[in-house]
Amino acid sequence: MFERTKIGEHEMWFEPDAGILHLVTCGMLNGEEATKLSELVVAFRSDLDPQEPTFILVDNRKSTGITKDGRLAMAESSNSLTAPSVTAVFGGSFALRALVNLIFKGIALTSDKTLLHYAADEAAARAWLSERQRSYRARKGAPSTPDG
Repeated sequence: MFERTKIGEHEMWFEPDAGILHLVTCGMLNGEEATKLSELVVAFRSDLDPQEPTFILVDNRKSTGITKDGRLAMAESSNSLTAPSVTAVFGGSFALRALVNLIFKGIALTSDKTLLHYAADEAAARAWLSERQRSYRARKGAPSTPDG
């Protein structure tokens, strides 16, 4: 089981009922923290079907930004993605949303395995992720609920 993990001021945990990884960012995200968070995602994925997407919910309400080395680490960590990731983000300043959007657009230039969505709030982000999960499971022919 993936346990709640704190890296710096940031926290990540798995919500089994929803079938999502939940990340809460607080303060500035630096390169070392971004790398460790990426390593957590890779470790979480180690027991999953390599083709199954990782559904990620990111709460940026308490985030103040991403350092230059944090941005580089995020871009470099995308090279380790072997499975698709579906990420819904909510919260954060306009500048932070623009920055994250640019990082994901850069990642999308070299990988078609990422999908990013900004939502107005947590409920909308969860609804969007839930719809992506239903869509994935329908294409795969699996039950439409995360718990099967």
